[in-house]
Amino acid sequence: MNYLKKYIYIILFVILGILLQLLVHSGVEILYIHLLRNNFEAWSFGLDWDDLWRVHNIATVALLLLGIVAGLCAGKRFWKKIYGKNNK
Repeated sequence: MNYLKKYIYIILFVILGILLQLLVHSGVEILYIHLLRNNFEAWSFGLDWDDLWRVHNIATVALLLLGIVAGLCAGKRFWKKIYGKNNK
């Protein structure tokens, strides 16, 4: 039963990591689209919309993986801190 509790705890941290990366993603995307709309030539770095879309897809996958890994690491770390056998 304790293993089930541990897995649920870690899965919830992974979900938290995914949600936090969505907030970061949306904040960066809103800011960057605003910059592109105001001055496309300066902020597109010579890329057209198709290339920018490709960069967006790669960054989306990278952020998603980062959120999952960060949630997994945080879940394991805090599980050990809170429920570890060496805690006093």
